[in-house]
Amino acid sequence: MKYKKVLLLFPDYAGGHFGALRPPAGIGYLAQMLQEEGIEYDVLDIAAGGDLHTLKIKLLSFKPDLVAISLMSFMYKRSYYIINWLKEVSSDISVVAGGPHISTLREKALEECKGLDYGIVQEGEYTLLGLCKGLDVESIPGLLYRKNGKINYVGPRSFEKNLDKFPFPRFEKFPLGKYVTEEIGIVSSRGCPFNCTYCPVKTSIGQQYRVRSAESIVDEITYWYNRGFKQISILDDNFTLNKERVFQICDAICKKDFKDIELNCNNGIRADRVDREMLSAMKLAGFKYFAFGIESGNEQVLKNIKKSQDLSVIEDALKIALELDFTVTLFFIVGAPGENLDTVKESIALAKKYPIFDARFYNLIPFPATELYEWAISNKYLIMNSEEYLNNSSHWDYKPVLATPEFPAEERAKALVLTRQARKEIRHDAMQRKLEKKLGPLSGMIADFYTNDWVQTQLMHNGFLRKNLKRMYTKASLNTSMEPLLKSDKLKILIISSRSEGGGAEQFFKIMTKLKGQFDFCCAIPDSPPYYDKIVNENISIFRLPYRKFGILTFFRLSKWVKVNNITIVHSHGGGAGIYSRLLRLLSPQLKVVHTFHGIHSRGVNLKVVVESLLKKLTEKFIFVSETERQIALRLGIATASKSVLIENGIHTDNEIYNNIDRNPVLSPFNKKITNESFVIGMLSRFDRIKNIPYAIRSLSDYLKSDDDVFLVIGGDGECRREIERAISEYNLQDKVILLGFVSDNKRFFLSIDIYLNTALGEAFGFSTVEAMKYGKPVIASNVYGNSDVVDDNRTGLLFSLKKPALLVEGIKILKNDQQTYDYLSKNASEDVKKRFNLDRMLNETRELYTSLTQALSVSKVVRIGINASKAYDVHTGVGRYTFNLWKSILKANGRYDCHFYGPGKSRKAIMTNRLGSRYDKPPATTQNNVLRILWEQIMLPVYSRRDRLDLFHYTDHALSLFQSTRKVIITVHDIAYIRFPELMNKSRQIYKKRILKISIENADMIVADSFSTKRDIIECYGTNEEKIKVVHLGVESRFRPICNVDEYRLKNKLPSKMILNVGTLEPRKNVVALIRAFKKLKRKGCQDYKLVIAGEKGWLYKQIFNEVEHAGLKNEILFLDVVRDEDLPMLYNCADIFVYPSLYEGFGLPPLEAMACGIPVITSNTSSLPEVVGDAGIMVDPADVNSLCKSMYILLNDKELWNRMSIMGRKRSKLFSWENTAKKMLEIYDEAISSA
Repeated sequence: MKYKKVLLLFPDYAGGHFGALRPPAGIGYLAQMLQEEGIEYDVLDIAAGGDLHTLKIKLLSFKPDLVAISLMSFMYKRSYYIINWLKEVSSDISVVAGGPHISTLREKALEECKGLDYGIVQEGEYTLLGLCKGLDVESIPGLLYRKNGKINYVGPRSFEKNLDKFPFPRFEKFPLGKYVTEEIGIVSSRGCPFNCTYCPVKTSIGQQYRVRSAESIVDEITYWYNRGFKQISILDDNFTLNKERVFQICDAICKKDFKDIELNCNNGIRADRVDREMLSAMKLAGFKYFAFGIESGNEQVLKNIKKSQDLSVIEDALKIALELDFTVTLFFIVGAPGENLDTVKESIALAKKYPIFDARFYNLIPFPATELYEWAISNKYLIMNSEEYLNNSSHWDYKPVLATPEFPAEERAKALVLTRQARKEIRHDAMQRKLEKKLGPLSGMIADFYTNDWVQTQLMHNGFLRKNLKRMYTKASLNTSMEPLLKSDKLKILIISSRSEGGGAEQFFKIMTKLKGQFDFCCAIPDSPPYYDKIVNENISIFRLPYRKFGILTFFRLSKWVKVNNITIVHSHGGGAGIYSRLLRLLSPQLKVVHTFHGIHSRGVNLKVVVESLLKKLTEKFIFVSETERQIALRLGIATASKSVLIENGIHTDNEIYNNIDRNPVLSPFNKKITNESFVIGMLSRFDRIKNIPYAIRSLSDYLKSDDDVFLVIGGDGECRREIERAISEYNLQDKVILLGFVSDNKRFFLSIDIYLNTALGEAFGFSTVEAMKYGKPVIASNVYGNSDVVDDNRTGLLFSLKKPALLVEGIKILKNDQQTYDYLSKNASEDVKKRFNLDRMLNETRELYTSLTQALSVSKVVRIGINASKAYDVHTGVGRYTFNLWKSILKANGRYDCHFYGPGKSRKAIMTNRLGSRYDKPPATTQNNVLRILWEQIMLPVYSRRDRLDLFHYTDHALSLFQSTRKVIITVHDIAYIRFPELMNKSRQIYKKRILKISIENADMIVADSFSTKRDIIECYGTNEEKIKVVHLGVESRFRPICNVDEYRLKNKLPSKMILNVGTLEPRKNVVALIRAFKKLKRKGCQDYKLVIAGEKGWLYKQIFNEVEHAGLKNEILFLDVVRDEDLPMLYNCADIFVYPSLYEGFGLPPLEAMACGIPVITSNTSSLPEVVGDAGIMVDPADVNSLCKSMYILLNDKELWNRMSIMGRKRSKLFSWENTAKKMLEIYDEAISSA
């Protein structure tokens, strides 16, 4: 073997917008071939998330001797860079590239990229295998190689006609959770027999059309369906080419009776290759979506590009597809030979003629080696060279790359703008059609949002948002809901294990399969043999875990999965799984956690023991499979006696008498010297440090060499395999010690050996030991915990001290030579298993434990309340301060509800928890863009409501989601300024607020208003029943209080010694212009020492304010602070002499209340809610009366007695408003809403 370790690399494409949609099928096929051939490999898909640093780490850890990279023509220079960088990092690594770019350019690609050692042209599986196996490079068809400074090409390889010979990809080492879509791509055929002038496929994959059988395709679909992937995309260019084959595939799929499967043909199919009969069969099989490659709405253009399709045939196929309710996309190209602006408009007209889902218009790109490319070169039509347009994303940027006399560059650019607008309109209409039945007129508004250019840009770069938008869109359009995987009324139990092999896995597999009639099981387990596939075959829902690793992102996904599936009990097996289970309990206190250790390998206090001692508080019950293990756990303090239960493992037992079988078929393939007369010592376990297998090899080495007819046979595999192989080699025992690898038939193994050996350093139980005893095999085992619980020394087996290996050899000799002792131990062992370790006993005890936990569950239902906290960190606005303080206060006051606070952001983080587990999904401070937030509120909050099974949802900022399905909904309406003062509001915001608030008020079960003023406004404007509206005043935080020493803050921020303060957003509603005019008059009245300080962010029409300052000549008298840090606000208030707030309209008015709490006298408006807040503790004026405002400021600044009296009254008044009271009243409203449910 020339190359023993191969790294398969898929590069990123810098400048590409979408990321990796799905795992790359081409690399997947190569990976599967390498695995089948026993060649060690690893995979790195940089496009799925990674960079050169990630690649460097992979090179250092995996140490490949060959890197195989997939090379696309698009952004090929980026791939060249990666290849050359690889060579700089490690010149010893060989690099081979395949893919469309190599297949098209061949020798030229190696000339351009000096780091490439080899190239593979077209089909790569056999060529790569030949290279890895060390075949003479000159004899490997399809290979490009360097020799003596020259680049050589062996010649083409014949295409494999029977594609079933290639094993389909399992993507076992691919990061399946990191791809943008949740679909798997399947290749059912290769090759394209057509001759379209623009298409590079015939040079990259060939024109010979070859197919896979229907059985093979359905096997692949079944494999992925059983693993939870229900979206399957057929990646073929010509899936419908052979009509009879399509029928065979559809029939085979229908026989499987897949539920909720979604099959798509994303790459495009030819409209002239389908008919009603075929499309009906595809619909019945589960096909939902496909694209037709139309290319042009003009027949002459189609002829020019050799796309031999008749437009009438295309339209007939399109009509049939739409009648059958397929979701259809049309593909067009813009700029083909013979194209002009009129023909492009014909394509647009065709696309708009039918109610399709999407129309994609692609800027025509001449790929090298195509007929189109040669035409463009020969006629000198290219306006940029191929190196430029293939590496600068020009076909995304809508820049023409060629021009013809009939279609110059300027008109091409215009055509591309027209097609872009046409696509936007088509997608808008498609979304509106889908939503109209359910949402009526609102569907148009949502479609406007969705097709907005800025929104589309955000979606393009945000896979998380894109995934959830698709789910929400499906829900709204199809009237379907996101249902959990498990729909049974039985008690739902999640089994967690970080291993898929070994005795522990065997135990929980038996529990699930034998008790699934009484409980509803699901399982979180690594995707590895043997038990993963066994569990899949039992139709038990699976969540995939990484093998023996704790992943924080995996944990959060698992947490969501647990909630969606309404899990009641979590039963973890092994230390790694125990981390997941106990942390799940931390996030969901209602869960009951059972933990089985399966081995405690610590003898004193270490980090694991410390962690386990902390986690024990989150564990309802500990199951121990041996008494010794239980005693160790109690001694170490990682379990408590009251929570401990002894349930020894059990295996299936019967009255069958087992006889040895002919061992030749079992063992002879590994060593022909082994016969039925040989004495065979057997070991069966995973290869890890605890199993101590090298000890057995060392201890028995002399004995094995001294007796030609004694052999040690070891079944299993694991991380210590190399250490075991080294021990065999070190003692020259290659002919005496046989490694069988993974054993699939345990019964045959045990009946092929004479005695069973266990040299473990410790065992939780020793499954294989008990199995050997069941089959009547005498056991010799190390005298350690676990083994001593199973083996009764000198009655059911022999125990020996690990410190005395001579006793091991002596015991084996006794069993080999003393038949009476052999038979005695054999008989007792099999009888003991039937009495102590039978499966029925273990299942009954486990069933009783599960049942006891359900009885302990509270009969009262925990009420779950969701609260929109999207503005919680936007504390510079009133709504933000309200949300933030409501969240904090409810967390302190709540003792009866499970409250969930939701904010935008990918990562879920519990930052504060009360008795019932209130949580907050923390948003980063940068997610406060209004459009994004509205989109998140409308789309994601209903998803969270369903996921977390909420009983009530509280929308804290006017609008509820149009898709909200929670039984009870409360909204807080802070004000209706956009109705009272529409002229003072942003037009688009005003339209949205008006529409959404009307719907929200009608649909809400209860409305919370910040003031009685706002309540009156709602009743007057919307005719709402006043009993539906509850008033809950806002509060003021305790940090707002008089502060004596503010000199340092004043000096640091260059604040004047005498100042009039205003705090609020710079927008017309805050009436700052009137304040500036009053301040100008105040200066004329002799208050020359005072400056006006205005703090707040710039809002809508803020320039009016600065124009007024300029006009009044007060630039040096007025200081604008912009946004002040929230923690600095108390200091700022305390620097002021008076606080002036002449707002035209408020829903409550927090700034005057905060100023009063700081002891600063307040002048404010006599309108809306402000009299409710200020009362008789402030001066109230008509906000439109500039003279009155000026007079009030003058009196207050010059009357010290009045100032002192108002300061005292303000502080007293502010004590009436607290966030604790706000939370208390809000919880009472929740009580009322829930009780009326």
